[in-house]
Amino acid sequence: EIEEKYAHPIAVLGDLQGPKLRVGEFSKPEGEYLEQGQIFRLDLDEAKGDKKRVQLPHPEILEASEIGHVLLVDDGKVKLTVV
Repeated sequence: EIEEKYAHPIAVLGDLQGPKLRVGEFSKPEGEYLEQGQIFRLDLDEAKGDKKRVQLPHPEILEASEIGHVLLVDDGKVKLTVV
């Protein structure tokens, strides 16, 4: 009805949240603190994580990652750069 009145198409745009990707478990139940600039690895190993690595059970993310890409973790609270 509105489109007809103004002779112009109307569209609705919504910004939908993407999938929530979770990392595996850490050895310490409280997790680990990372230092800015620290090297930290995301991999497919199911072993519990530590200060140096943790499982990311999403091979498609690892395969698509290239040097310089930025991964936002925990709703953007953690920013990781692929090196």
